[in-house]
Amino acid sequence: MRRALRLALVAVVLPALAGACGGSHTSLGGAAAYVPSDAQAFVSFRTDANWRELAHLVLGRVPRVAPDVKEAAFALVHGKLVAVAQHGTPPPLPLAENPAYRAALASIPHGASGLGYVRGDVASTRLHAVPGLLSTVSAAQRRYRVPPNSQRNFPSVAVVEFRWGAAWLTHDGIDARVRSAGLPVADTQRARSLEQLAPEYHPALFDEIPADAQSVLDLTLGPGSFELLPKLPPALASQFDGSLIGIAAWLDEVMLGETALYTRKGGEVTLVTQPGDTEVARKAIAQLVANATAATRALPLHVATIGGQLVVSTSQAGIAVFRGGGAKLSTRLDLPDQVTSVVYSAGQWTGWTAADGNDPTFTLRFSR
Repeated sequence: MRRALRLALVAVVLPALAGACGGSHTSLGGAAAYVPSDAQAFVSFRTDANWRELAHLVLGRVPRVAPDVKEAAFALVHGKLVAVAQHGTPPPLPLAENPAYRAALASIPHGASGLGYVRGDVASTRLHAVPGLLSTVSAAQRRYRVPPNSQRNFPSVAVVEFRWGAAWLTHDGIDARVRSAGLPVADTQRARSLEQLAPEYHPALFDEIPADAQSVLDLTLGPGSFELLPKLPPALASQFDGSLIGIAAWLDEVMLGETALYTRKGGEVTLVTQPGDTEVARKAIAQLVANATAATRALPLHVATIGGQLVVSTSQAGIAVFRGGGAKLSTRLDLPDQVTSVVYSAGQWTGWTAADGNDPTFTLRFSR
């Protein structure tokens, strides 16, 4: 579960893909002339900055960089990590001339010590893999698009698409934006429902999460958040044995409304959520445990209902400290009043997502 939480913390920010002062679009972006136009992701940075976080968010991994290198660039090309060398023969269609890349680059402020780009379809896949970042609503009296010349008339879901993702690094941290591609797109002439950005909420659970939490993932979940995913995130799916049939539905019975998953010292993991029916949620937990791997089943599990909230912890102390009146994490953080998710890692960074019009934005601030 601890490994699953670490992966989940990264997963919330990965879809966005998104320093020290210095650098510019001209120097950092120059390597894009040696990257194919259809690259899935591209990152360029100064090595005297906190580049590893940026690289991991954009590429999904941290590449190796020689100690004497002052600037470096990497790209994901057909799923392979490529170190970009600014010499030799550029590709016939370079990334630098791709309109989506140029638009992403234009959104990055000058003076950034690192920049990143993620192709629109890749950003969309990452966003759709995280429960709660997108929500599905009835299409009644709502606008959407259909493919040209589509004659099919059975009901479908209008899906949100994105043009590009951009990320940049300064001495404060990482900011990113994912640009919407406009109205959701349905497969047929008739949409039953459509996707939209999850509504913003006030992160109230930080007034109850203990101040000594080491890592936190907080987001709001609507009905069917897990069942609407194309598939369960690998880190979550790996906690269960055999067939995953029924797992998403049980997860939806347990987790609803503002939901937080956090850790404390000693490996303690605690989940706080607000299901519609706590007794139904308890039965769903029993089903999830029965289908879990042996290692997951071996973890102790304590469940309590506190003021309509369901609290599940691997330690009885986890229940007590959440219920108690000690110092809370909100006294240590300066979060916006409205967000669509929050991630926190003690002593390292605090991150949140929000909406800027129809575009998701993502912020990751480094702790000092």
